[in-house]
Amino acid sequence: MPVVVHDAAELSQLEGQVVQVVGLYAVEDLGRHKILYERPDGTTGSSSKIVRLGLDGDVWLELWVRPDDEMAAYDDKRVRVIGTYVSTPPSTGPAAAMDAGPSLLKITDLREAD
Repeated sequence: MPVVVHDAAELSQLEGQVVQVVGLYAVEDLGRHKILYERPDGTTGSSSKIVRLGLDGDVWLELWVRPDDEMAAYDDKRVRVIGTYVSTPPSTGPAAAMDAGPSLLKITDLREAD
């Protein structure tokens, strides 16, 4: 069962734990830059779009590359997300990035917030 986060300040105590957060789903177009990612079937892909989740208090969590249909459905909407919180993503693998900030990885549920 995920830990329900009511305030972004709580995240500092939840490193590596499965959390549920609510925030603004925002798609960011990286222009000519691309992010490499691993698909569930083990193949790799690339995308010039990533998703960030805006929490109250101007805190942003990276959700990284998400499915195109999801990005179209939820862009600029409040959503509830369940995933594993990390303050600094790994330096290798599908969430690797030089300037990566706090992230939700291994997302198991994402839906529009009530």
